[in-house]
Amino acid sequence: MSIDELSKLEKEFNDLNPCFSIYEELVWSGQQHPQKFELLGAWETNNLQSSSKDFKYIDRNGIKYGFKPRWNKNVSQKYQGCQKLSKEQDFINDRIPQEFPMREPEILDYIKSIHGIGPVFFYFLLTCRHSKYLSNV
Repeated sequence: MSIDELSKLEKEFNDLNPCFSIYEELVWSGQQHPQKFELLGAWETNNLQSSSKDFKYIDRNGIKYGFKPRWNKNVSQKYQGCQKLSKEQDFINDRIPQEFPMREPEILDYIKSIHGIGPVFFYFLLTCRHSKYLSNV
């Protein structure tokens, strides 16, 4: 795939997901935020909206983002799990291996035990942690 084709795909994806800057900033740039995993969980489940009055995040371009009304414990299974992950992000980050692991780290069992969070989300967290290395590949 050429760089032009990749650029076209990126533009099409960005047009489909107007909140993509949150993903770019929190994952690929590795920016920290007290609600990082809650924002990413809402992003993953299409529960973020721009220009929200009750905003939780402002991107580099000054665009404000907040949660859609359906991002709550009664509708989204991932909601409470992502809240828990956000509150415990220091604990979790301290246990994600510094080097990209060849085997499942012990912290995976803990993350899998959190309601609404499964192993796929852990691999997402692992990628978040190691994205600065992956972006150089």
